Amino acid sequence: MGNEIHISGSYRRVVLEIKSTLTNVQQFVGAMSTVDEAVRQELQGSIAELGKALEQIPPSLKEEAEAVASAAQMFVESAKSEKLNKTALDITG
Repeated sequence: MGNEIHISGSYRRVVLEIKSTLTNVQQFVGAMSTVDEAVRQELQGSIAELGKALEQIPPSLKEEAEAVASAAQMFVESAKSEKLNKTALDITG
């Protein structure tokens, strides 16, 4: 993910929170020992693309953007876990 975000107004805090959440997701992906390097790189690329897309979300949809970032974090944390939460995956799948 790039380190520059160009925004103005009160939306700045929301974008920074989303960026922080996705940075955490990137770190979780990097620490996944159960995934081979090609899959890890693909997942990190997808998270980076998600971050860029969420930066473009208008302020009126900030709650939805935060929810998407949080969902990405939840899924990666679940995938990193030794024991998958199959119920959560069924509900959201």
